[in-house]
Amino acid sequence: MLHGQNIFSFPPVMTDLFRMTDVDDVQLDSIRFLFPCFYLSFGMQDEMNLWNGGFFVDGAYVDASLWESGLLSVILSTRRKDVDYKKMNFILERDRYFYFPLMFDTPGTTVGQAIDVAVQKEQPFRPHDVPDTSGLYSVGDRNVIVIDRGKLTQVEVARENSEGFPTFRAALRLIVNGICYLSSEKPDIEYKYPDETPRTWIEILEQSTRKADIKRAKQALNSLGIYSKIHFCGESIRVEYEGLPTGRELSPHWRRGHWRNQAHGEGLSLRKLIWIKPTLVRRDKGEPEKGHIYQIEPSD
Repeated sequence: MLHGQNIFSFPPVMTDLFRMTDVDDVQLDSIRFLFPCFYLSFGMQDEMNLWNGGFFVDGAYVDASLWESGLLSVILSTRRKDVDYKKMNFILERDRYFYFPLMFDTPGTTVGQAIDVAVQKEQPFRPHDVPDTSGLYSVGDRNVIVIDRGKLTQVEVARENSEGFPTFRAALRLIVNGICYLSSEKPDIEYKYPDETPRTWIEILEQSTRKADIKRAKQALNSLGIYSKIHFCGESIRVEYEGLPTGRELSPHWRRGHWRNQAHGEGLSLRKLIWIKPTLVRRDKGEPEKGHIYQIEPSD
């Protein structure tokens, strides 16, 4: 799906700003994508604990390959606090995901409306109409009790969808904001290996022409849990906001951000998204301390 390349990582400061930026009124047809499939990494979100089972949302796989048909598929990924993901045996540990489609069939459909449409069409909180074949059956000369696990599975899936949906809604705010940021005219993105990557192996990968050396370097990085370069986003925003109290303990002093779908061009016939970022209201004078705008130009 990702081909190991389309991975975008956002620092904690940006996820804080995303959390304070509303997205329900964003029109889906105003968004454009850099890739049809990609992964957004936000780091472990302690307050997004799926099913309260210790599976903390840390990102999302986004499939926009059917975007023109009115479908955007989102799969939340999770991490556990009791698993060392740098050890290869982590693949033996139980992993959990949460899938939800966003559907739209009319121009101007907003994120909030797309969620409502998906709920109405997919009915994810109700067991699908699968006949229950449980019962007492005569097999040869004996009676056998059969329990239909398929029906029970549908009930379990519906329950998990219902219980996990509030967490999905919270995570969707990060996801949509991330997508909008990547769509902006000049997003701050640096494509590189993680900072903890040993420089020696990077130099071999970038400079060596010997296949054996390159293979050895890749194996060494894989043993450290490093598999490819990543698109790191928002370094300039991290520097700008790092000293500000974006944590939830001072959230009442922030004015929430939003996306404005602004008309422009000849006869105001075109639209573009403008990000009105959250602003920190000065506690002494009640005035905004910061406020910036990012524009998303429409695709050609």
